[in-house]
Amino acid sequence: MKEKNNIDAGKIVWERFLKALISFCLFALFLAALIFSAPGRSMAARPLMGDPNAPREGSPAPAICVLEPGALKEVIISFDKPVKGGPGAPALVWFWFMSCENCVKDMKFMREIHKKYKSRLSLIAVNVDKPDQRGTVKNFIKNNGISGYDNYFDKITEHVFSADYDASDKFAIYSTPALFVIDKTGKIILRAEGHINFDLVEEKIDSAVKSE
Repeated sequence: MKEKNNIDAGKIVWERFLKALISFCLFALFLAALIFSAPGRSMAARPLMGDPNAPREGSPAPAICVLEPGALKEVIISFDKPVKGGPGAPALVWFWFMSCENCVKDMKFMREIHKKYKSRLSLIAVNVDKPDQRGTVKNFIKNNGISGYDNYFDKITEHVFSADYDASDKFAIYSTPALFVIDKTGKIILRAEGHINFDLVEEKIDSAVKSE
């Protein structure tokens, strides 16, 4: 009888341990979801700021793979050797996220830049929302008047607990909004994230356009 009681007690302790472990794992997943869905943050795991491999001012802009909003056709954008008929340099590459308040505010600047420079500058907007949000993003773009320049989705490969982003990972984006001004040689002449100084952005664009 004593042996049976010991077995029952051990079973109860084990069941309680398993329940506690499951509860902890569920809480950890919930907490992670809250962190990565916070407004102003893109959804992928991002390199820490100061990443030695991150493209910086003076370094070549990496070639990226993005998706057209319509048929989700893949488009390769190479800034040193632009695809014929596609966007090339000089260019402004802008990464944005639909729930990012600063991104929405910056759309006014993007419209102004597009209107001012038109064919002299490739303005490339890359949305980094998850694939299940793309229908909503299309409507958002249409209703907020941000069409007219090159809108793309980042190419995203989703895994169980993470995702690989092609363009924003190659540019080592830590947060949104983020933008890069690229000169005619394909070199980055400005990298800016978060609260962006648009006077400086326009100064760099002027320099890139005039040097053609």
